[in-house]
This record gives sequence, C-alpha cells and structure tokens, in this order.
Amino acid sequence: MPAVNKRELASLLRVSAPTLDRLIERHGDAFPVLQRGDKGREWSFDADAVRAFLAEYEAAQAEAARERTDAVRQAALPIANEDEQKLKPAELLALAKARMIARQEQREAGLLVDTASVRAALGAAFARLNSALHAAVRQVARDHNLPEPVTRAVAAALADAQREFVRSADEFLATEERDLFAARDGTLAA
Repeated sequence: MPAVNKRELASLLRVSAPTLDRLIERHGDAFPVLQRGDKGREWSFDADAVRAFLAEYEAAQAEAARERTDAVRQAALPIANEDEQKLKPAELLALAKARMIARQEQREAGLLVDTASVRAALGAAFARLNSALHAAVRQVARDHNLPEPVTRAVAAALADAQREFVRSADEFLATEERDLFAARDGTLAA
C-alpha cells in the first residue's frame, strides 16, 4: 500500500485525528512513521506497517491482561473455591484484600500465632516432658526396687516411643508444610 498521511491513516484505522495523535505520542519512536510532519511537511505512514504494529501491540496487551488475571488467580488459589474461580480479577483482588485484613485482625486478636513462636514453645514443652518422663521412670524404679535391667528396658522403651513420636510429628509437619506450599503455588493435585 502506498504511503498515507495522518488524515488518511486515521480514516483507515477508523479513529479520530486526536486519537491517532495520542497513539503516536503513546508509542513514541516505536510507532512506524515514514516521515514526521513539520511546518510545510505532511506526516507519512506505511498503513500496512501501522496495522501490523497495532495488531502486535493489541496482542501483547491482551497477553499482559491474561498474565495479570492469572497472577491474581494464583494469589487466590489457596483460598479460592469453585465459585471464586468465576470472579473477575478486580473482584478476586478485593476478596484477597478482605481476607488479608481478616487475617490481620485475627492475628491482633491472638487467634493466629507466629509458627516460629509455636515451634519454640512446643520444643521447650517437649524437652521438659522428656526430662520429667525419664525422671519418673528412675523414681518409680527406685520406689519399687526394680532391678536395673528392668529400669533400663523401661527407659529404652520410653526413648523408642519418643523417637517414634518425633519421627511421626516431623513427617506430619513436613506433609502439612509441603501441602500448604503446594496449595499456595497452585501445584496441589485435586
């Protein structure tokens, strides 16, 4: 197609002259211009190149919009149910913000606690329980004059039970943590 001026290009694109001016300004040097207009000199465009440029730009904008929608949906995955999957990105964002506010209020009310604090408190409590149990075994053995081999066997059985408990707890916590991160990342299988 031969070169066209600004008025002809606006007509071909079915936009107003001010809209075409805004397009040229928005895209700057990336907008395909054969010759920039000036006093006494008309603008010149390759209409096919402009159409291809605008089609590519619109496709990139549509892809960016899809990526934003996907990002919002990913942020909502751990909390989204089937109905929420049908919400628009703005609605999902509003829902996520409302949930963040609710979590903050729960945290401030003491309904949610820091996991590191809970782990430290549980660790200290189990250490005290461990000492108390072993002391109780020794005390019962002394009080009832149990032979040393029996005392050792009871202490060993207690130690085995504690190790099994710790192994089970670690396994459970690892599974819960893995599932939590998988759900957050959107990789949890349904």
